[in-house]
Amino acid sequence: MGNVCMDDVKEAVKHILVYPTDMHSFHEAPAGPLAFVDMPTIPFPETGMVKCFMDVNYNISGEVPITHIKECLQSKAYDELSGLFGFKKKINGPIKLDMAIPPMENGNHTIIKLIHLHQLVKVATAREFCQGESFMFDWKGEVRVMKKCIHFLFEKLGGFQCRHHVIRAAEEGKPEVDRSQEEWDFGFDFIEEKGPRDNMKNRQLRWITTETARKDSPIYHWPAVLVEKSLRNLSQDGVLSQIHTEWPLTLYDLDARILKALAPLFPTLQEKALGLHGHPGAGKTPVARSVAMAMSRYHIRRVGKTGEVEPSFRQASEFDFFRGQSGNIESMSKERWGAAKWVRGQPRLYCVNDFEPETEPANDLPILAQREGVVSYVSHKKFLDMLDKAWYEKEKTSANILAVLKRTHILLNTKNFLYVRPASEKETPVLRMPFGDKSDMLHIDSRLVYDYHRKGGTDMPKDFKHKVEWETSWVDKVMAGDFDNLPYRATIISKRSLVEPSRPSKRESATDIQQILRNTMSNSSILDCHVGAHSDSHDAAGSALKKVKIEPGVFKSLSSAAFGSTIDIDSSPEKPKHAAVSASPSLTQRLEQEIEYFLEEEEDSKAEA
Repeated sequence: MGNVCMDDVKEAVKHILVYPTDMHSFHEAPAGPLAFVDMPTIPFPETGMVKCFMDVNYNISGEVPITHIKECLQSKAYDELSGLFGFKKKINGPIKLDMAIPPMENGNHTIIKLIHLHQLVKVATAREFCQGESFMFDWKGEVRVMKKCIHFLFEKLGGFQCRHHVIRAAEEGKPEVDRSQEEWDFGFDFIEEKGPRDNMKNRQLRWITTETARKDSPIYHWPAVLVEKSLRNLSQDGVLSQIHTEWPLTLYDLDARILKALAPLFPTLQEKALGLHGHPGAGKTPVARSVAMAMSRYHIRRVGKTGEVEPSFRQASEFDFFRGQSGNIESMSKERWGAAKWVRGQPRLYCVNDFEPETEPANDLPILAQREGVVSYVSHKKFLDMLDKAWYEKEKTSANILAVLKRTHILLNTKNFLYVRPASEKETPVLRMPFGDKSDMLHIDSRLVYDYHRKGGTDMPKDFKHKVEWETSWVDKVMAGDFDNLPYRATIISKRSLVEPSRPSKRESATDIQQILRNTMSNSSILDCHVGAHSDSHDAAGSALKKVKIEPGVFKSLSSAAFGSTIDIDSSPEKPKHAAVSASPSLTQRLEQEIEYFLEEEEDSKAEA
């Protein structure tokens, strides 16, 4: 021991802390004010156990291979250290190694290695690791204080040093870059175990402020932003809204009738929600996912991030799971339900089976009118009767219901009809479109793709890229207001008989659902706010709503040209021109054609049998 008084050293280290580091730090300086003789060491005894010791080589000539030493220590390849800078025998297991190479007055160097093993070994074994003289420490006093004294004196040796530790003032705490992986894990485990999940009455803020200032806390002097982010992530672990980046269907896979109903709604989905109600098994979920992914792809294209940002959507089984706080806490209703994390301009879609089938208005359309896809209307009151189950009982007031209807496009599918109500606070009649024999919202060819994916399949369809290109063209036209040139796949319905379903065949709908919805939304000033002026080539555009009488039977005197049009019961209709009458077959003729087609199908079936 040199001329250093250990009591003075202990007083000097009273307000400092020593932290181990995962990576070495390197320092170059001239010879320090102290020498190795000032270290609190004693020679190795003949027997005993040791864990922390020093290996010293005096008066070593030649250049110090600084670059080589740095490379070996950074890669933790201690057995590759050459000559006296390494170990005489390979050390198995993790170690901590500090090295100081102070210069001597004669130009040579002293090589001092401070070795800390992960477990106790015999003195004889430790001696086998040393290239020069071996020493152990004189542990007089408290071990924690002596460790600080050893590292404090070690840094005073000067010269080229490789340190596996860092010394900081107690009030500074540990810098983030100097924390080992074990310390990071210990701190995050502490946050996970002790940190509050909710922030009522500034609970999280109080906890962060207290724990980051408490000296014996595992997160002492951690950045408050980091702790806050960790608590937020833990809170959202219970949100259960999962991000999906892969989905095998596109808008190309939807039934054309559904897509026509959605087209006028698309430009408004940034500020209006889309609700899908109705019978289970019709395809509401795949429709919602396909719309969400289509909107994601569109906005990525719009901001020029194609290829940089991956299209995605979030999905959860309950609205409560989208909230920014965990769902299993007790708190004020206003805070809990006001904590949902919605991004401005983000489309919102939901799918529920809540509706009252018993309250659905009677199917009073003529059979052929249903086959032709002729639309009708139901009153606002009857539509709300079907949705009665969907409202929260305690808040089911007229004002609240209209507030929801103002902000939500609603599609309701029953066994026979699709009801479409664009978002509006007005109590307007609701459009009703017959499904015919096909009530599936997916194209018949795409149902197999969805079933494969639903059962765990992960392979994307071979024509997926083509479908995305088709969707891109469709969405871009819709968002630009170009509704006249939208591509559609043919709708597949049954055409075997008037009663039983049979083999599908292609058939076009007699009524333009898309045009009717555009007129409805235009009258409500919804669509005009989102797309540019669009020229309307249909005669019905801009016409006022008239009373409609729908007769529940097939009338021979009723021309087929009347299907899909309105009948004004307040005034006599204009007589049709003779050319139009002679060019269009009567309803009786069309019925005869249907019967002939049915008989031909029966004969073909018997011949095939």
